[in-house]
Amino acid sequence: MDTSIWISIIIGVLGILFGLISPYIYERFISPFILKKTLMDLSGDYYSLAYTADNKSNETFTTEILNISQTGKKIMISVIETDLKYKYEFSGELEGDYIVGKWKSITEGINYEGTASFHVSKETDILGVWFGDTQMFKVGWGIWLMVRNKDKLEEFKGRIDKKYSTTIADLNEILIS
Repeated sequence: MDTSIWISIIIGVLGILFGLISPYIYERFISPFILKKTLMDLSGDYYSLAYTADNKSNETFTTEILNISQTGKKIMISVIETDLKYKYEFSGELEGDYIVGKWKSITEGINYEGTASFHVSKETDILGVWFGDTQMFKVGWGIWLMVRNKDKLEEFKGRIDKKYSTTIADLNEILIS
């Protein structure tokens, strides 16, 4: 057989092998460096306040201490302390300045679950809205704030207390100031 045919076969096989392993090389060795430069780090403990309303116009505040762990774009929120009768976990994904995901009760015998969507400020304060089942045949919703500075939490609650029709845009001023 001619040498040029062997060289062509070897180059073709090497091309196929490189095509098969290049996604692995990118994911394992290149992607982590790119993600570290573009993703904000949300890991750590947060003070949380959720303003809740339901279909019967009941309104409540829930204060919590939460822990956020982050692996790349994956976000996991765990409850450290809560006013609620149950604990839950949130899992979601960070996409730019937004987090979208699901929350679910982890307390045995309580089957509450729902979704949430958040905006993350440059200071890594997090403001969003949650929806979900909080009791049998009852859908709840509310505004959910997570901050590293407890003073912002108190200001947030004061704004809601003073103005029933507070919008997320109004509350976002707290995060900017």
